[in-house]
Amino acid sequence: IASLFLSGKEGCMRTRQSLLLEEGGCMRPRQSLLLEVGGCMRPRQSLLSEEGGCMRPRQSLLLEEGGCMRTRQSLLLEEGGCMRPRQSLLLEEGGCMRPRQSLLLEEGGCMRPRQSLLSEEGGC
Repeated sequence: IASLFLSGKEGCMRTRQSLLLEEGGCMRPRQSLLLEVGGCMRPRQSLLSEEGGCMRPRQSLLLEEGGCMRTRQSLLLEEGGCMRPRQSLLLEEGGCMRPRQSLLLEEGGCMRPRQSLLSEEGGC
């Protein structure tokens, strides 16, 4: 009895855990409803942002520009239409993508690996 309550509409008794919102005679469960637009019920776990009739899942959407959906784990920096993964990019200059593990210091167009460079003076 403690888990039930009576609504003033049509004498219907609804359980506390199942009812979040009641509109138009439809009872929606708490765990499935996040946003209701245009008669469509969207689950909580799948909806992050809704634009132009497209439902985007929470785990896949980080940034949306120009109709391209980029995943959180792959995007670190986006410039000039190039998507660079997080694990490979440390520094980007002059159109060259350098991996994190190989670059310590870049001078005069020479890329030096971390394990070989201790002190560099007077050129490469």
